[in-house]
Amino acid sequence: MNPGEMAVGQITSPEFRGYGEPVEIPAGALDSEGTAALWAAEVFASRYGVPKSDVKTAVLEYAPSREYTALEVHKESPQLFVALVGRMAVPVAPACSRQGLCFFELDRGQAAVVFPSIWHAKPIALDPSGATFLYALAAGTSERDTLKEKLPESFTITEDDWRR
Repeated sequence: MNPGEMAVGQITSPEFRGYGEPVEIPAGALDSEGTAALWAAEVFASRYGVPKSDVKTAVLEYAPSREYTALEVHKESPQLFVALVGRMAVPVAPACSRQGLCFFELDRGQAAVVFPSIWHAKPIALDPSGATFLYALAAGTSERDTLKEKLPESFTITEDDWRR
């Protein structure tokens, strides 16, 4: 990518509403990875009828540089992203294409659900020191409801592409 080419919108912006929705996090829900995972399970139980015991969570760390070679979509399942440490940008798209791909920022303590049938990929850190986030899905989504497709052309985003 060329420097400055990666536009990053706010997760609370009207533009994000076609891809997902922000989720309010109650005080204390992110005090530890364990309480964050319990809160994420509660979100799935209350919003989507998924039993808490059937919610899969993982905590991952990301750097401010990433190569994007593919996108994925869950036809029936939403996915929750929670920024635990640092800022990150979640890439979303209406189709498996770089055209129309946009990034939305989650700051520490923010969460968002990406709707079913929205193409997405792993977030990129927006802080030079990296970012840690939690994601949550209904158990079995990865095996039964995930389609991964290679992008026609892979591309890499580095710090220079998103620094403002």
